[in-house]
Amino acid sequence: MDIQRTASRNRIGQCEAEGCERIEGLRRGWCATHYTRWARHGSLEDPRPSLSARFASKVDKTNECWNWTGAKSPDGYGNFWDGERSWLAHRWSYTRHVGPIPDGLTIDHLCRNRACVNPQHLEPVSQAENTARGGPATKTHCVNGHAYTPENTYLRKSGGGRRDCRACRQERSARQYAKTKQMKGQS
Repeated sequence: MDIQRTASRNRIGQCEAEGCERIEGLRRGWCATHYTRWARHGSLEDPRPSLSARFASKVDKTNECWNWTGAKSPDGYGNFWDGERSWLAHRWSYTRHVGPIPDGLTIDHLCRNRACVNPQHLEPVSQAENTARGGPATKTHCVNGHAYTPENTYLRKSGGGRRDCRACRQERSARQYAKTKQMKGQS
């Protein structure tokens, strides 16, 4: 008799909870997830707050920016765990409120506030555009002491808007030319 009762309680089938399509060993007609919720909380509903509610609880909305108050990286960007993966909070916000981020683009903070997750302050742009919008570079001289003047600065086409010192590039080119000439003279 105990064997029959156990067999009927743990029968294989589809969970009877609304919207659940799990097929597994059932208890009281529910899958393990729903049975555990009922046993612990007295309800089949998920007791955890929704993903949107969790995200909103970590945002401080001001007149302009929506400042992220949750975990942040050392450089000031918010981090958010959605239950499956870790996101930069501004990227999750853009994806949730606007839509997918186009391939090859990054999200630029129009307000220049890295902690802001307001989708109206976020725009998908190329990495080069994002770097260029970042404002003037803070270094005034290259590692060899040459000033970054308009005449002495080369903006890389494939380097995401990074700068090179023209004087250093000319010196490198001259060294390479001399080395190549010396190698040809030896052969």
